[in-house]
Amino acid sequence: MKKDISELEMIRILLESKYSNLCEIRKIESRILDHIKTHKYLINEKLPFEVNFDEAMFSWLENVYEPMISCIKNYKIVGLFKNKYSELELFARIQDHLHYIHIEYGVTIYPVEACRSYVRVNVKSRLKRLFFRIITS
Repeated sequence: MKKDISELEMIRILLESKYSNLCEIRKIESRILDHIKTHKYLINEKLPFEVNFDEAMFSWLENVYEPMISCIKNYKIVGLFKNKYSELELFARIQDHLHYIHIEYGVTIYPVEACRSYVRVNVKSRLKRLFFRIITS
């Protein structure tokens, strides 16, 4: 008999496959679930058919998560914060920042631009901000 797993359990399994810090996963999993549910809602607003949670989760992975994590890794953003935040925590913080920009200004920006904006607002060192702006240009 097949057991249905909850959406939160699916997120936990997904995150555990990518990260080993279970404490960090527990701290952020509900935020990730909210992100995926929002993504599902937005997809369903645009399509003439209903996308289920599984499909939305895979779409979110491919179109939201992977591009942002790639940007965080490629530009070594974790190091700009003296390793205070993990990749996963930075992902959530940058996504929240991206949401704020969308709500406040009504614009949608790409991952690199979201990372630039987040660094510009949150990194205290002018030298680090300048270096980051140079490497992302």
